[in-house]
Amino acid sequence: MHTLKLNGNHLRGVIPSSISEGRSLQVLDLGNNDLEGTLPHWIGKLSQLHVLVLRSNHFHGSIPRQVIGLPNLQILDLSGNHLSGAIPSNLTNLLAMVNASQNNSNHLEEYSSSGATYTNQIKISWKGWDVEFVKVLFILKCIDLSNNSLSGSIPFKMGSLQGLIALNLSRNHLSGRIPKTLGHMEQLESLDLSLNRLNGNIPLELEFLSYLEFLNLSYNMLDGKVPHGGQFLTFGESSYLGNLKLSGIPFTNISVCNNSSGYGNCTSIERIGEAKNSDGEMIGWAVGLGLSYGLGFSVVIGVLTLNKRVRKRAFDFYDVVILAIDGCIRG
Repeated sequence: MHTLKLNGNHLRGVIPSSISEGRSLQVLDLGNNDLEGTLPHWIGKLSQLHVLVLRSNHFHGSIPRQVIGLPNLQILDLSGNHLSGAIPSNLTNLLAMVNASQNNSNHLEEYSSSGATYTNQIKISWKGWDVEFVKVLFILKCIDLSNNSLSGSIPFKMGSLQGLIALNLSRNHLSGRIPKTLGHMEQLESLDLSLNRLNGNIPLELEFLSYLEFLNLSYNMLDGKVPHGGQFLTFGESSYLGNLKLSGIPFTNISVCNNSSGYGNCTSIERIGEAKNSDGEMIGWAVGLGLSYGLGFSVVIGVLTLNKRVRKRAFDFYDVVILAIDGCIRG
């Protein structure tokens, strides 16, 4: 058996240990059920596993190091459970995620039986949305541990997963600083660390993530200046909400929450940017800009009036531009 998908049923109880005999299993999807207990250590025996989805169940306890030791694992989704403890640090054992190169095959094998063909379909959280992938691409490598009770810091070895495309650690109790090593994840397109207890500044090394399209650092305790290079030029206020000590943010309104948990009872306050220190300065800047334009226009008109040669060349250039525009319209 290569694929076992029982997603979206009402299954209860624990995962039976007999599944550990499926040494050829590539896809194990038991998400969106009512399964409970701890994550079994024997999952580490499924060395051929590419996809492990156990999201939206009632699993508790810590994440076994054996799960983080699967060398071929590309998709790990344990979101929406009651997992606690620290994120295992043996992340370098996830060899398929460490390797940034792409496999020659473009999707997991299609299986044929009795003339029928079965293609794997996996639904995961992708850049803030639940998306179903009809074919599990080999370039799709992601970790989703969101909506649990994980604590401790983000392991610095997380940055060794240079093939990872999406990382979601939101809605946990993670603390400490954002590791600078995350800047080594050169393939990363989506990073969600929101609704945790992270502090310190946003590492400048994250500017090196040239493929980053989605960033959510909201509702933490971050401080310092927001990086303004690389992909950070494309992120709006929603990426930083609830971090009151951040500065250099390119927007004027920021939502804050009144409770310590980070959600609910949110209001909006005005935040003055670095280029706008007071209404008086804005008025002065506008007046200065108007005078500059007026002075420049006067100089141009004066030169055209007093200098015959310059005036002739300006009018000749004007005629050429008009003829070019007219030719484009007629052509």
